[in-house]
Amino acid sequence: MSDHEQVEVTEPTYQQNLVMQRLNELFAAVESASFEHDKRAEKLAMVAGGIVAFIGGTAAISDVIDRATPIADLATLAVFVLAICIFRLCASVWRPAATIYPTSPDADLLYSEYIAKDVYDAYNRQLRSLSDAVVDNQAKCEVRAGQIDSMMLLLQFQIVAVAMAVLFRSLQM
Repeated sequence: MSDHEQVEVTEPTYQQNLVMQRLNELFAAVESASFEHDKRAEKLAMVAGGIVAFIGGTAAISDVIDRATPIADLATLAVFVLAICIFRLCASVWRPAATIYPTSPDADLLYSEYIAKDVYDAYNRQLRSLSDAVVDNQAKCEVRAGQIDSMMLLLQFQIVAVAMAVLFRSLQM
């Protein structure tokens, strides 16, 4: 095709526009979920740190009054170890992940995959690209959600360890 030839421009079909709209909405929802995972991880890390501060203060007070039992010492140690595990998972959630975006910014690829194609082929390629990006980013969000679930479980164990430490320390007083 020469530079002077006219290309007939046709509009995408209603179905193509509908699919594109839905995929764009899903892409935005996946990005939003990823942001929410960051906020949840931050809150869990703050709670775990607060529990460590609480048990540290409790341990210091009971050590002044009387020596704690080995069970209380082990429970206190568990609180600190669990906090470290929670912080490690939090770091994994916060670790920058390569978000996959639809379409490449590479000019040659854009030309060969989209511009040089007829409107339907280009549109369908964009739909495929957007769909692939959504699937990939959803998988990453699921991994992060699993890490947050693990943080929640560790936090529950940490609370049990705090209860045991306080209980066994109070039995010594």
